[in-house]
Amino acid sequence: MLDWLIVGGGIHGTYLSNFLMNSKLCVHYKTEKILVLDPNDQIMERWNRNTRNSCMDFLRSPRVHHIDLNPNALYEFGKTQKFSNGSMYTDPYFRPSLELFRRHCDSVIYKCKLDKIRIKGLAVSIKKLKHCFEVESTAGFIKSKKIMLSLGMSNQLALPNYVSACEKWDGKICHVFDTKFDSGKIGHDKEIIIIGGGISAAQLAQGLVKKSTNNVTLISRDKFKTYQFDSDPGWIGPKYLNKFQKIDNYSLRREIIDAARQCGSLPPDICESLKNLVSNNLVRFILDEIELVRLTKTKRLEIKLNKTSERLVADRIIFATGFATFRPGGDLIDQLISELGLACAPCGYPVVDKSLQWCPGIFVSGPLAELEIGPVAKNIVGARLTAKRLI
Repeated sequence: MLDWLIVGGGIHGTYLSNFLMNSKLCVHYKTEKILVLDPNDQIMERWNRNTRNSCMDFLRSPRVHHIDLNPNALYEFGKTQKFSNGSMYTDPYFRPSLELFRRHCDSVIYKCKLDKIRIKGLAVSIKKLKHCFEVESTAGFIKSKKIMLSLGMSNQLALPNYVSACEKWDGKICHVFDTKFDSGKIGHDKEIIIIGGGISAAQLAQGLVKKSTNNVTLISRDKFKTYQFDSDPGWIGPKYLNKFQKIDNYSLRREIIDAARQCGSLPPDICESLKNLVSNNLVRFILDEIELVRLTKTKRLEIKLNKTSERLVADRIIFATGFATFRPGGDLIDQLISELGLACAPCGYPVVDKSLQWCPGIFVSGPLAELEIGPVAKNIVGARLTAKRLI
């Protein structure tokens, strides 16, 4: 029987598996007492695919946020690396390049043998037995004393209603984070429209301009919003969290979280780079929304804009509109709530204790923990904050 089963093998699941293997929370420090259950072929596969498809060059997070235990580990690792071109960091806050971050992740996974405690499978249901939990998965049944639910938002793409009617259009309309999308395979599209005004949309526009001679148009319903991070750094520590955790009203906590997040924003350096592309006519920027889309007889997309009624023709529309905000986990979490009578706030998210325990033996991290951790819960640093709570 396992001590811990971690459901989800993204950034959070990977970091927490590393943490638990080096913690007294796992009996006798035995790796066979910990298992990570994830449906993907590779560790952190979705995160790697999403960052690649959005053409990320540098992370938004500083270099102390990563999957190793020592906050300075990435910096020390960087001293051993050589780059043929480019830089390992960018200002401000020493934000690491995606290449350095990935190399470091691979190094940590190899060094800590995190691939040895991983099993490919999807959790279907969780039952409470007398002394443990039994998880039914596509890889079989797994028994564990404790379960960590580290479920991300990757399956919850934010898309307008009309997209569902366009799915038959040979992938001409897609989301940058869709599993079927590959930004490296759109070189033959002459006219590309990107929908969104945040960091993913900006990075994708820059990346496509660098990679090809495509004509790129960026459509956003809002003007560019510049913030260094997607929430104030004060949410990482006691500056804001102490007061937040004294609030008993979970509807108020939700309002505070939503207000604290700078959704659809981008760091000043990326914003400046994008504005330069626009001013040099390498990217066309339109402040508007799409009213309707139709497929022409020549298999191209005709778009009508809402405010100006202008009509555009494109070979592909790529949404870079982030993720939906409803609770992750789908049927698995619905079943848990129903069978174990787990407490939820009016927004549907878990009400957990200070150690992020939803009920005895069931713990949460990532988005599921945000009513306790706050607006940074789903970020890389949210995994590190989760580990502190487990202690």
